[in-house]
Amino acid sequence: MLTLLLACGAVASVQDPVAEPPAGKPDLAVVVYSTRGDEKVHLAAANDLSPLGSYAAGAGAHELAISPDGRWLIGSAYGGPGKGHQPPDHRLFVFDLVRRALDRVVDLGELARPNDIAFLPGSTTAIVTVEVPPHLVRIDAAGEGFTKFAIPHKAGHMLALSPDGRTAFVSHVAPGSLSFVDLESGESRANVPLPLGAEGIACTPDGRHVWVACNRSGSIAVVDAAERKVVRTLPCPGFPLRLRISPDGRTVAASCTLAGELALFSTAHPGEAARVALPDPVTDEPMRPTSIAFTPDGSAVVAVCDGPRPQLVRVDLARRAITHRLAAAGPIADALCTGRIAR
Repeated sequence: MLTLLLACGAVASVQDPVAEPPAGKPDLAVVVYSTRGDEKVHLAAANDLSPLGSYAAGAGAHELAISPDGRWLIGSAYGGPGKGHQPPDHRLFVFDLVRRALDRVVDLGELARPNDIAFLPGSTTAIVTVEVPPHLVRIDAAGEGFTKFAIPHKAGHMLALSPDGRTAFVSHVAPGSLSFVDLESGESRANVPLPLGAEGIACTPDGRHVWVACNRSGSIAVVDAAERKVVRTLPCPGFPLRLRISPDGRTVAASCTLAGELALFSTAHPGEAARVALPDPVTDEPMRPTSIAFTPDGSAVVAVCDGPRPQLVRVDLARRAITHRLAAAGPIADALCTGRIAR
Protein backbone atom coordinates (compact mmCIF):
# COMPACT_ATOMS: atom_id res chain seq x y z
CA MET A 1 0.00 0.00 0.00
CA LEU A 2 1.35 3.39 -0.95
CA THR A 3 1.74 5.99 1.78
CA LEU A 4 2.06 9.69 0.97
CA LEU A 5 4.33 11.78 3.18
CA LEU A 6 4.47 15.53 2.64
CA ALA A 7 6.95 16.46 5.35
CA CYS A 8 10.17 16.74 3.44
CA GLY A 9 12.42 17.98 6.21
CA ALA A 10 14.33 21.21 6.39
CA VAL A 11 15.48 22.92 3.24
CA ALA A 12 19.02 24.06 3.80
CA SER A 13 21.75 25.33 1.56
CA VAL A 14 24.97 27.02 2.51
CA GLN A 15 25.83 27.69 -1.13
CA ASP A 16 26.70 31.27 -1.98
CA PRO A 17 24.20 32.81 -4.42
CA VAL A 18 24.98 31.83 -8.00
CA ALA A 19 23.87 33.28 -11.28
CA GLU A 20 21.39 31.26 -13.29
CA PRO A 21 23.24 29.64 -16.23
CA PRO A 22 21.55 30.20 -19.57
CA ALA A 23 18.90 27.64 -20.38
CA GLY A 24 19.81 25.27 -23.16
CA LYS A 25 20.03 21.70 -24.34
CA PRO A 26 21.42 19.29 -21.73
CA ASP A 27 24.71 18.78 -23.49
CA LEU A 28 27.51 18.89 -20.95
CA ALA A 29 28.72 15.36 -20.16
CA VAL A 30 29.74 15.23 -16.51
CA VAL A 31 30.84 12.95 -13.71
CA VAL A 32 29.36 13.71 -10.31
CA TYR A 33 30.79 12.21 -7.14
CA SER A 34 30.05 12.76 -3.46
CA THR A 35 32.15 12.91 -0.33
CA ARG A 36 31.08 11.96 3.17
CA GLY A 37 32.44 13.95 6.08
CA ASP A 38 32.09 17.31 4.36
CA GLU A 39 28.68 16.70 2.72
CA LYS A 40 29.61 17.90 -0.76
CA VAL A 41 29.17 16.91 -4.37
CA HIS A 42 31.83 17.49 -6.99
CA LEU A 43 31.49 17.84 -10.76
CA ALA A 44 34.08 16.91 -13.37
CA ALA A 45 34.08 16.74 -17.16
CA ALA A 46 33.39 13.22 -18.40
CA ASN A 47 35.90 13.43 -21.25
CA ASP A 48 39.00 14.23 -19.19
CA LEU A 49 37.94 14.45 -15.49
CA SER A 50 38.82 18.14 -15.32
CA PRO A 51 37.18 19.63 -12.17
CA LEU A 52 34.07 21.76 -12.67
CA GLY A 53 33.31 22.74 -9.08
CA SER A 54 32.41 21.55 -5.57
CA TYR A 55 29.10 22.32 -3.89
CA ALA A 56 27.32 21.87 -0.55
CA ALA A 57 24.89 18.94 -0.69
CA GLY A 58 23.41 18.99 2.81
CA ALA A 59 24.28 15.32 3.39
CA GLY A 60 26.93 12.80 2.45
CA ALA A 61 25.65 10.54 -0.32
CA HIS A 62 26.27 6.82 -0.77
CA GLU A 63 24.56 6.70 -4.18
CA LEU A 64 23.69 9.37 -6.76
CA ALA A 65 21.49 9.63 -9.85
CA ILE A 66 20.90 12.34 -12.48
CA SER A 67 17.43 12.86 -13.94
CA PRO A 68 16.96 12.17 -17.67
CA ASP A 69 16.42 15.89 -18.38
CA GLY A 70 19.79 16.72 -16.80
CA ARG A 71 18.26 19.10 -14.27
CA TRP A 72 18.23 17.19 -10.99
CA LEU A 73 20.62 15.13 -8.88
CA ILE A 74 19.35 12.96 -6.03
CA GLY A 75 21.70 11.59 -3.38
CA SER A 76 21.04 9.06 -0.62
CA ALA A 77 22.45 9.57 2.88
CA TYR A 78 22.98 5.93 3.82
CA GLY A 79 25.09 6.59 6.92
CA GLY A 80 27.70 8.82 8.48
CA PRO A 81 31.43 9.03 7.92
CA GLY A 82 32.23 6.52 10.68
CA LYS A 83 33.37 2.95 10.02
CA GLY A 84 30.62 0.87 8.47
CA HIS A 85 28.73 4.00 7.43
CA GLN A 86 27.86 4.80 11.04
CA PRO A 87 25.67 6.30 12.36
CA PRO A 88 22.73 5.29 10.13
CA ASP A 89 21.07 8.12 8.21
CA HIS A 90 17.54 8.66 6.91
CA ARG A 91 17.76 11.50 4.40
CA LEU A 92 17.84 12.21 0.69
CA PHE A 93 19.00 15.42 -0.93
CA VAL A 94 17.84 17.00 -4.15
CA PHE A 95 20.42 19.15 -5.94
CA ASP A 96 19.67 21.53 -8.82
CA LEU A 97 22.35 20.94 -11.46
CA VAL A 98 21.37 23.97 -13.52
CA ARG A 99 21.64 26.40 -10.60
CA ARG A 100 24.50 24.38 -9.06
CA ALA A 101 22.83 24.61 -5.65
CA LEU A 102 21.08 22.43 -3.09
CA ASP A 103 17.32 22.46 -3.59
CA ARG A 104 16.20 20.58 -0.47
CA VAL A 105 16.95 17.85 2.05
CA VAL A 106 14.23 15.23 2.51
CA ASP A 107 13.84 13.51 5.88
CA LEU A 108 12.46 9.98 5.47
CA GLY A 109 11.51 9.74 9.15
CA GLU A 110 11.45 6.15 10.36
CA LEU A 111 12.98 4.87 7.11
CA ALA A 112 16.71 4.41 7.67
CA ARG A 113 19.59 3.70 5.29
CA PRO A 114 18.25 4.84 1.91
CA ASN A 115 20.60 3.58 -0.75
CA ASP A 116 20.27 3.08 -4.50
CA ILE A 117 18.44 5.49 -6.81
CA ALA A 118 17.07 5.19 -10.35
CA PHE A 119 14.96 7.67 -12.31
CA LEU A 120 11.93 6.47 -14.21
CA PRO A 121 12.38 6.79 -18.00
CA GLY A 122 11.84 10.36 -19.20
CA SER A 123 10.77 11.48 -15.75
CA THR A 124 11.86 13.60 -12.79
CA THR A 125 10.54 10.86 -10.48
CA ALA A 126 13.00 8.42 -8.94
CA ILE A 127 12.76 5.13 -7.05
CA VAL A 128 14.99 4.66 -3.98
CA THR A 129 15.75 1.52 -1.96
CA VAL A 130 15.57 1.70 1.85
CA GLU A 131 17.06 -1.05 4.00
CA VAL A 132 15.48 -0.52 7.44
CA PRO A 133 12.66 -1.46 7.31
CA PRO A 134 12.76 -2.74 3.70
CA HIS A 135 10.93 -0.25 1.49
CA LEU A 136 10.97 1.46 -1.86
CA VAL A 137 10.46 5.23 -1.94
CA ARG A 138 9.10 7.19 -4.88
CA ILE A 139 10.17 10.85 -5.02
CA ASP A 140 9.71 13.58 -7.62
CA ALA A 141 12.81 15.76 -7.75
CA ALA A 142 10.74 18.61 -9.18
CA GLY A 143 7.87 18.19 -6.70
CA GLU A 144 7.16 17.79 -3.01
CA GLY A 145 6.77 14.89 -0.62
CA PHE A 146 7.33 11.22 -1.34
CA THR A 147 5.49 7.92 -1.29
CA LYS A 148 6.69 4.66 0.21
CA PHE A 149 5.78 1.00 0.08
CA ALA A 150 7.13 -1.98 1.98
CA ILE A 151 8.85 -4.87 0.24
CA PRO A 152 8.90 -8.37 1.76
CA HIS A 153 12.57 -9.25 1.38
CA LYS A 154 15.30 -7.83 3.60
CA ALA A 155 18.51 -6.05 2.65
CA GLY A 156 17.13 -4.49 -0.54
CA HIS A 157 20.31 -2.62 -1.38
CA MET A 158 20.61 -1.88 -5.13
CA LEU A 159 18.04 -1.62 -7.90
CA ALA A 160 17.53 -1.31 -11.64
CA LEU A 161 14.38 -0.42 -13.55
CA SER A 162 12.82 -2.03 -16.59
CA PRO A 163 12.93 0.17 -19.73
CA ASP A 164 9.17 0.77 -19.51
CA GLY A 165 9.47 1.89 -15.88
CA ARG A 166 6.90 -0.60 -14.63
CA THR A 167 9.19 -2.95 -12.71
CA ALA A 168 11.94 -2.45 -10.17
CA PHE A 169 14.53 -5.20 -9.92
CA VAL A 170 15.93 -5.16 -6.37
CA SER A 171 19.03 -7.07 -5.31
CA HIS A 172 19.12 -8.46 -1.78
CA VAL A 173 22.57 -8.94 -0.30
CA ALA A 174 21.68 -11.42 2.45
CA PRO A 175 20.27 -13.84 1.72
CA GLY A 176 21.13 -13.38 -1.90
CA SER A 177 18.16 -12.91 -4.20
CA LEU A 178 16.59 -10.70 -6.86
CA SER A 179 13.02 -9.49 -6.42
CA PHE A 180 10.65 -8.12 -9.06
CA VAL A 181 8.51 -5.25 -7.73
CA ASP A 182 5.50 -3.90 -9.62
CA LEU A 183 5.80 -0.13 -9.38
CA GLU A 184 2.11 0.47 -10.05
CA SER A 185 0.77 -1.72 -7.25
CA GLY A 186 3.86 -1.83 -5.03
CA GLU A 187 3.62 -5.63 -4.89
CA SER A 188 6.53 -8.05 -5.12
CA ARG A 189 5.84 -10.33 -8.09
CA ALA A 190 8.76 -12.75 -7.83
CA ASN A 191 11.94 -13.51 -5.93
CA VAL A 192 14.80 -15.32 -7.68
CA PRO A 193 17.34 -17.04 -5.38
CA LEU A 194 20.95 -15.93 -5.96
CA PRO A 195 24.26 -16.48 -4.17
CA LEU A 196 25.01 -14.56 -0.99
CA GLY A 197 26.20 -11.02 -1.67
CA ALA A 198 23.88 -10.22 -4.59
CA GLU A 199 24.43 -6.48 -4.92
CA GLY A 200 25.55 -4.64 -8.07
CA ILE A 201 22.78 -4.73 -10.67
CA ALA A 202 21.86 -3.49 -14.15
CA CYS A 203 19.13 -4.19 -16.69
CA THR A 204 19.92 -4.41 -20.39
CA PRO A 205 18.42 -1.58 -22.49
CA ASP A 206 16.13 -4.07 -24.27
CA GLY A 207 14.77 -5.24 -20.91
CA ARG A 208 15.49 -8.90 -21.59
CA HIS A 209 18.12 -9.58 -18.94
CA VAL A 210 19.12 -8.40 -15.49
CA TRP A 211 22.77 -8.80 -14.54
CA VAL A 212 23.59 -9.12 -10.83
CA ALA A 213 27.07 -9.11 -9.28
CA CYS A 214 27.28 -11.61 -6.42
CA ASN A 215 30.38 -10.47 -4.58
CA ARG A 216 30.71 -13.21 -1.94
CA SER A 217 30.69 -15.96 -4.55
CA GLY A 218 32.82 -14.06 -7.09
CA SER A 219 30.23 -14.49 -9.82
CA ILE A 220 27.69 -12.67 -11.95
CA ALA A 221 24.17 -14.02 -12.44
CA VAL A 222 22.32 -13.28 -15.68
CA VAL A 223 18.56 -13.42 -15.07
CA ASP A 224 15.94 -13.70 -17.81
CA ALA A 225 13.46 -10.93 -16.98
CA ALA A 226 10.50 -12.64 -18.68
CA GLU A 227 11.09 -16.15 -17.33
CA ARG A 228 12.37 -14.83 -13.97
CA LYS A 229 15.17 -17.35 -13.66
CA VAL A 230 18.95 -17.47 -13.84
CA VAL A 231 20.01 -18.44 -17.34
CA ARG A 232 23.75 -18.03 -16.97
CA THR A 233 26.33 -17.75 -14.19
CA LEU A 234 29.67 -16.15 -15.05
CA PRO A 235 32.80 -16.33 -12.89
CA CYS A 236 34.06 -12.92 -11.79
CA PRO A 237 36.70 -13.27 -9.04
CA GLY A 238 37.87 -10.32 -6.98
CA PHE A 239 34.67 -9.31 -5.15
CA PRO A 240 32.54 -7.74 -7.92
CA LEU A 241 30.81 -4.89 -6.07
CA ARG A 242 29.13 -2.60 -8.61
CA LEU A 243 27.92 -3.44 -12.10
CA ARG A 244 26.88 -1.23 -15.03
CA ILE A 245 25.79 -1.78 -18.65
CA SER A 246 26.85 0.56 -21.47
CA PRO A 247 24.19 2.76 -23.12
CA ASP A 248 24.26 0.58 -26.26
CA GLY A 249 23.79 -2.56 -24.16
CA ARG A 250 26.89 -4.28 -25.51
CA THR A 251 29.31 -4.06 -22.59
CA VAL A 252 29.00 -4.84 -18.90
CA ALA A 253 31.53 -3.47 -16.42
CA ALA A 254 32.05 -4.70 -12.86
CA SER A 255 34.25 -3.12 -10.19
CA CYS A 256 36.29 -5.94 -8.65
CA THR A 257 37.18 -4.26 -5.40
CA LEU A 258 39.53 -6.77 -3.78
CA ALA A 259 41.34 -7.48 -7.04
CA GLY A 260 41.87 -3.80 -7.82
CA GLU A 261 40.53 -4.33 -11.33
CA LEU A 262 37.70 -3.50 -13.69
CA ALA A 263 36.15 -6.56 -15.36
CA LEU A 264 34.54 -6.17 -18.78
CA PHE A 265 31.97 -8.52 -20.32
CA SER A 266 30.20 -8.70 -23.69
CA THR A 267 26.44 -9.22 -23.63
CA ALA A 268 26.60 -10.75 -27.12
CA HIS A 269 29.14 -13.39 -26.14
CA PRO A 270 28.80 -13.72 -22.36
CA GLY A 271 32.05 -14.37 -20.60
CA GLU A 272 34.76 -12.09 -19.33
CA ALA A 273 36.25 -10.15 -22.24
CA ALA A 274 38.99 -8.22 -20.47
CA ARG A 275 40.45 -7.10 -17.15
CA VAL A 276 41.87 -3.65 -16.59
CA ALA A 277 44.25 -3.21 -13.66
CA LEU A 278 43.82 -0.05 -11.60
CA PRO A 279 47.19 0.57 -9.93
CA ASP A 280 48.13 3.40 -7.61
CA PRO A 281 50.21 5.86 -9.69
CA VAL A 282 52.93 6.11 -7.02
CA THR A 283 53.23 2.67 -5.43
CA ASP A 284 51.81 0.61 -8.34
CA GLU A 285 49.76 -1.30 -5.75
CA PRO A 286 46.15 -2.16 -6.72
CA MET A 287 43.57 0.44 -5.80
CA ARG A 288 40.07 -0.60 -4.70
CA PRO A 289 37.37 0.45 -7.21
CA THR A 290 33.89 0.87 -5.76
CA SER A 291 31.28 2.99 -7.57
CA ILE A 292 31.46 2.96 -11.38
CA ALA A 293 29.55 4.48 -14.30
CA PHE A 294 29.80 4.57 -18.07
CA THR A 295 30.36 7.96 -19.63
CA PRO A 296 27.21 9.18 -21.44
CA ASP A 297 28.69 8.31 -24.85
CA GLY A 298 29.62 4.81 -23.65
CA SER A 299 33.27 5.15 -24.63
CA ALA A 300 34.71 4.86 -21.12
CA VAL A 301 34.05 3.80 -17.55
CA VAL A 302 34.73 6.10 -14.61
CA ALA A 303 35.47 4.57 -11.19
CA VAL A 304 35.96 5.86 -7.67
CA CYS A 305 39.04 4.12 -6.24
CA ASP A 306 39.93 3.79 -2.59
CA GLY A 307 43.53 3.60 -1.39
CA PRO A 308 46.34 5.76 0.02
CA ARG A 309 45.48 8.35 -2.66
CA PRO A 310 41.70 8.11 -3.30
CA GLN A 311 40.93 9.13 -6.86
CA LEU A 312 38.70 8.87 -9.87
CA VAL A 313 40.01 7.06 -12.94
CA ARG A 314 38.70 7.08 -16.49
CA VAL A 315 39.15 3.78 -18.35
CA ASP A 316 38.91 3.98 -22.13
CA LEU A 317 37.12 0.90 -23.47
CA ALA A 318 38.87 0.83 -26.83
CA ARG A 319 42.33 1.08 -25.26
CA ARG A 320 41.36 -0.87 -22.12
CA ALA A 321 43.55 1.40 -20.07
CA ILE A 322 43.38 4.35 -17.69
CA THR A 323 43.58 7.59 -19.67
CA HIS A 324 42.81 10.18 -16.96
CA ARG A 325 42.97 10.47 -13.17
CA LEU A 326 41.54 12.97 -10.69
CA ALA A 327 42.54 13.15 -7.03
CA ALA A 328 39.32 12.86 -5.03
CA ALA A 329 38.32 15.90 -3.01
CA GLY A 330 37.04 15.69 0.55
CA PRO A 331 37.57 13.13 3.30
CA ILE A 332 35.71 10.07 1.91
CA ALA A 333 34.91 9.79 -1.81
CA ASP A 334 31.86 7.57 -2.16
CA ALA A 335 29.05 7.75 -4.72
CA LEU A 336 29.50 8.37 -8.44
CA CYS A 337 27.24 8.86 -11.45
CA THR A 338 27.43 10.34 -14.94
CA GLY A 339 25.02 12.21 -17.18
CA ARG A 340 24.39 15.19 -19.41
CA ILE A 341 23.33 18.51 -17.90
CA ALA A 342 22.56 22.00 -19.14
CA ARG A 343 25.57 24.28 -19.48
